[in-house]
Amino acid sequence: MNKLFMLIVSLIFIGSCGDESTVTAPTVQLVGCEAATISDWNDVELSGTVEAGGEIWYGFSSTSESLFHISLDQSGFDCSLYEKCDGESGDGEPLFEFSSIGNGVDVGIISDGDYYLHLVNTRQRTDYTFSLSLNQIIYGCLDSDATNYNSEANVSDTNCVYPLVQGCIEELACNYNPLAEEDDGSCILAETNYDCDGVCIVDLDCNGECGGTSVIDQCNICGGDGTSCTDCVGVVGGNAYTDGCGDCVGGSTGIPACASDCAGIPGGNAQFDNCGTCDDDVTNNCVPDCFGNWGGDAVVDSCGQCGGNGEDHECWNGDLVCFPYECSAPPIPGCIDPEANNYNPTATVDDGTCDYQECPEGWLSDCNGNCAPINWIGDDYCDDGAYAVTNPDTGETYPVYLNCEEFNNDEGDCDTLERNNSTPPVSSGKIKIER
Repeated sequence: MNKLFMLIVSLIFIGSCGDESTVTAPTVQLVGCEAATISDWNDVELSGTVEAGGEIWYGFSSTSESLFHISLDQSGFDCSLYEKCDGESGDGEPLFEFSSIGNGVDVGIISDGDYYLHLVNTRQRTDYTFSLSLNQIIYGCLDSDATNYNSEANVSDTNCVYPLVQGCIEELACNYNPLAEEDDGSCILAETNYDCDGVCIVDLDCNGECGGTSVIDQCNICGGDGTSCTDCVGVVGGNAYTDGCGDCVGGSTGIPACASDCAGIPGGNAQFDNCGTCDDDVTNNCVPDCFGNWGGDAVVDSCGQCGGNGEDHECWNGDLVCFPYECSAPPIPGCIDPEANNYNPTATVDDGTCDYQECPEGWLSDCNGNCAPINWIGDDYCDDGAYAVTNPDTGETYPVYLNCEEFNNDEGDCDTLERNNSTPPVSSGKIKIER
């Protein structure tokens, strides 16, 4: 099963002193790596069962430098690979060490020669399947982002080549990229007198033009020629002016300007509405939305909610509804046949799992679907696989499992280990399984 073998050497010595006598040499039992048979690696593929804490040694040969790969379908195995065997624990420090996680793993590179693999089960007794393969080493770039990526390589040659970073390499450009290695023609230069954010970086003239040349004349006119300083009554430098109603006011006239409306129009009729809009049209005055906010845009959605998003709750089947309670109940898969052993009264959709196994009279299906005597339930013995039974119909002997929710943990027998009696009653048909 695991290629361990026993070598027994018996030597019989015959005396030469006249009387006959027989001497038997002691039995020699090879253990550890010394008990492992060296096999061609192609043959190291097998299945077996190992106890908790049990250990297994495998020996194999490699004829060339190869990538060492193992597949072990169970987690909880501590694995060590030795280059040679010197005593039952291998020779010195192992070449590789790892713990299995229930799948395959590339362990490392080995050269030609004999090797010894040590497996130790750190968990419960288990069935396992183990195989070993040595693959040809293909060196290359393993990074798919590189230009020389090799999809067939399995060992990195650390020579990946990457494309040059494209971008603007002009340091005065707004989009200068200090990481760019090659110019891609995307450089953007700022407008004259402005920075890259569109902010003027020189002085504004009196017209507000960035870098403009207009100035205020002696009449306080931007860009004026200094001849426009006569007011509306002909006073040079006077303060009289024509108001919005067309009257010359202020200054030496002593006449006040006419009043302006909210739009600043002298004598105008514009007024502010409830939303603060100034105009003289009362037909466009704002109204409150469903929250009572003047000029607001909130409306009642199709679900009757003010400012809501309508049917935005997604049900299990993709339907959109207003509220979660409007969703139909999702289907519950299970066996819907009342005649089946695993009938599920809460299931709404048959999932094809109905079990019609027929058990002997007075028997039922246990947690694993195997037939078990009904009188084993709640008999003060925890049936968690520690006891086996022989089916009178099939003659098959197998462990019984009643330690699950379906049987209330064997009706409480498995709630504590104290009720797991090691000596079953003779009349129960229980067969104690040694662990």
